[in-house]
Amino acid sequence: MIKLIGVIPTARARYDEMGNEITAAQYNDLNYYAISHNRIKGFEAVNPDRPLPSFASTTYYYAFSSESEAKQALGYDEESGEFNVEFMPTAEEFKKSRQEQLDNAVVTTESGKEFDADEASMSRMVNALTAASDEPDTVIIPWSLANDGTGVMTECTKAEIKEAHRLAVENMAAIWSV
Repeated sequence: MIKLIGVIPTARARYDEMGNEITAAQYNDLNYYAISHNRIKGFEAVNPDRPLPSFASTTYYYAFSSESEAKQALGYDEESGEFNVEFMPTAEEFKKSRQEQLDNAVVTTESGKEFDADEASMSRMVNALTAASDEPDTVIIPWSLANDGTGVMTECTKAEIKEAHRLAVENMAAIWSV
């Protein structure tokens, strides 16, 4: 887990960044801030109009009215001296996680059959349904199910494959709507 850099008074952060060029009024500004290199889930960064130091372009500040409020909001553990916070994933981490969810997706039809619901499987379902477009929904289409690791083909109806495809598309939409 990425470590929180700290919870410090605003004035102290300004002093560390600017040395003795800050005013007494600035130094007496006692709002406390949590500082991290990643966005914390559930918290908005401090208003960018408020003057704060910028240690790096990826540094985020979170405002609290007191150190105790900051520690409570961020789940500070007195014994370990650590914060229990969850950070927002980077765009790269988020995309990788979303793709992994898609690649490993499985849907279960009302008949209890489990179908792979990744993008390639959805494409194969469309191909099978297109090939059987003139057939009734009761026609049998051999299919390798997700819960059959041997690759043995199982008899599925066109209706089951239509249902599996619909469920797979709905699952993909749910993953992408995050």
